[in-house]
Amino acid sequence: MSSFRTYVESFRTPDRLFNASFLLLMLAMALLPFTVYYMWPIGILLVLLWALQGKWREKWENFKANDGIPYGLFLFAICLIPLTGLINSEHQNYAWRTVECYLWFFIAPLILLTNSRKLLTKKHIQLLLAVFCASVFVHIMVLYVHGIYMVHKTGDHVYLYYSTFSFLRHPTYVTLYTTFAYLVILIYLIDNHNIISIGRKITLYIVEALMLIGVFLLYSRAGIITLVAVHLPVAVYAVHKRKTEWKWILLVFIAMAVLFTLLMTTDFMPINRFKEPKYTLEEESEPSKSSDVRLFLWQAGWEAAVENLPFGTGTGDCFEAMQEKYRSHGHWVNFDHNYNAHNQYLQALLTNGIPGIILLLLYFYAPLAESIRYRDILLLSLFILLAMNSCFECLFDRRFGVDFFAITIPLLMMQAIDRGLKT
Repeated sequence: MSSFRTYVESFRTPDRLFNASFLLLMLAMALLPFTVYYMWPIGILLVLLWALQGKWREKWENFKANDGIPYGLFLFAICLIPLTGLINSEHQNYAWRTVECYLWFFIAPLILLTNSRKLLTKKHIQLLLAVFCASVFVHIMVLYVHGIYMVHKTGDHVYLYYSTFSFLRHPTYVTLYTTFAYLVILIYLIDNHNIISIGRKITLYIVEALMLIGVFLLYSRAGIITLVAVHLPVAVYAVHKRKTEWKWILLVFIAMAVLFTLLMTTDFMPINRFKEPKYTLEEESEPSKSSDVRLFLWQAGWEAAVENLPFGTGTGDCFEAMQEKYRSHGHWVNFDHNYNAHNQYLQALLTNGIPGIILLLLYFYAPLAESIRYRDILLLSLFILLAMNSCFECLFDRRFGVDFFAITIPLLMMQAIDRGLKT
């Protein structure tokens, strides 16, 4: 108990306002895998504490030192997407709802990148990541317990599958969080293999295994594809980092990729979502499978986007444009509510046209450029998660996506810069 207290005390600084802000950041990281309802009040409190700290000139210097200026320009670009879309939107309520999602895009860089590395140190960043990983693991264990209980109660194994397994949150976002937490731990194990005790190694490997099984049971196609894809650069990094054990490391990664490929292409699960029949708009049948629905939404989104080039529909009117496509193809009954395009690239093109997609790609460039500049594998992995999941979801139209990337990108940027300065 005393050692734990000493560990906690080591994170305290003479700046009490920073200590309070750091506790709020830890609370945000702990709550994020479960709910976003408390992110608003946490964000407001963080901004108030940040303002009370003062030291504006010092904050500006810290912001520049943490590559805040180029990132801020990219961030300003991505925020222009919904803001400029307000100008030509008739449905202002939809537009402002989208703008509200972007709150943490402003708060996180403001709070994180203006901090001195003497305050927000490497161990502080690692603790924030550890809190997030622990919260994700608790989330997965809650899903396991609930699923096993429901199977025992009903005898129906569907409770260990996809959305019935992920009863707290959409499976795509749970898979996103779990994959990121898995990668954080995996890269930690690769980097610190020789200095971690055997007991901690065993514990972390068990956690990794439970997370991987959880990703499989969540059965998100986007998540499975991304997980397999992101293992390639991590495997290359592991081989480079652990040269004496490269054969075993490479074998493990290849075996994992093959295993997941087989599981996704065979009939091991009751329903194989990768083998669902594909639907086209020319067919008269109604889309019913989730793959059918997503393909229909992509096609409808593309048609609506092309018709509204070069400047798009506006932030609030994209739903009306999509609904018009539902009507024109005779699927108004099945699509009588506001689906987005389920693709961030299409959504940007639809709402803000060619300028929108350019601004989106500029923002995506930020984590990629920083990861290459500082040779940071975790930041590169985060970029892959962002780029690939954006093919299947409108990540920036949902708080679940915005809050996660708004916090993790600047956090990993600071960690990458710190590593770069020491090499």
